[in-house]
Amino acid sequence: MWAVADPLPGIVARIADKIDRATKYDASRYSELWLLISSQLPMPGAVAATFVFAPFVNVQRLNEMSHHLLATSPFAAVHLHLAMTHGLFLWSREKQWYANQVVNG
Repeated sequence: MWAVADPLPGIVARIADKIDRATKYDASRYSELWLLISSQLPMPGAVAATFVFAPFVNVQRLNEMSHHLLATSPFAAVHLHLAMTHGLFLWSREKQWYANQVVNG
C-alpha cells in the first residue's frame, strides 16, 4: 500500500468540488454551512486512497492553495479530520487554516 506524499492538490480539488456543489444549495434552509473532509478512513481498499499523513499537511501551503476559494464560498468553517491518527485541521474566514488535535477519551 502506498499513498501520495503531497495530499494538498487532492484536498484542494475536493474543496473546489464541494464549493461548486454548495453554491447550488438553498441557503434559506440553514444558518451556516460547514464542510467536513474525512481522511484515513479505515475501509478495506480505501485507506491508501484517503490517507493523509499529518506531517505532509503544510498549513501555509494549504492556505495559499485554498483560502481564496473558501473565503468566497458558502462555507463558514471547514474541518479536515484524520480519523486514524486523530488529527484535525480547521479553517475559518477569520483564522484561515490551522492545526488542532482531537482529544481522546
